[in-house]
Amino acid sequence: MMDNIKFDEISYNIIFERYQREFQRTLNIENKASNVVGFVGVIFGLDSISGLYVFEQIKTGDLSFGSILFYVLSLVFLIISILLAVKVLYVKERYIVPELTYFMENYVKTGKSKEMILYKLSELFVYAVDGGCKFEGNANTNIRDKFEGNASINDRNANLLRYSFSFFLSGVVTSLIFMFSVLIGLYNSFY
Repeated sequence: MMDNIKFDEISYNIIFERYQREFQRTLNIENKASNVVGFVGVIFGLDSISGLYVFEQIKTGDLSFGSILFYVLSLVFLIISILLAVKVLYVKERYIVPELTYFMENYVKTGKSKEMILYKLSELFVYAVDGGCKFEGNANTNIRDKFEGNASINDRNANLLRYSFSFFLSGVVTSLIFMFSVLIGLYNSFY
């Protein structure tokens, strides 16, 4: 009996470690998305301040169409970047592994068969929805499906984050091109 409990505890720990790795990946992705939101906010703020100059130059007709185009493109790229990063941060449905002590006391130490224990472990995965949790009792899904569900959410978020970062870089580059075109225009107007 003691060997079975040790085996079940080791099995649970393996499952929990897999869950922890996926959860750590979730935290890393969300942390990077938060950083992108912060950086985009700073660059967008600087672009908005330079927008005051743009509108003043549009009134006088001293700004070229290319400069205006780069200014607008930089704002569009930055807005798309921040929207994608915020979408990554949006709360999603995830499966959470039950606590070890609860699982061990209520299922493993009762001497149930391995099939029954795995069935119960699969059943006990908590389904987190928009900050709340509910127990899921769907016995047709197995533990692997639940891990893959969390992994597919992380994969989708990683792709969104890549797109967000690409738009962020595009926004920064077009913003720099805009600033250089304005500086070149100012230089040419003085000489």
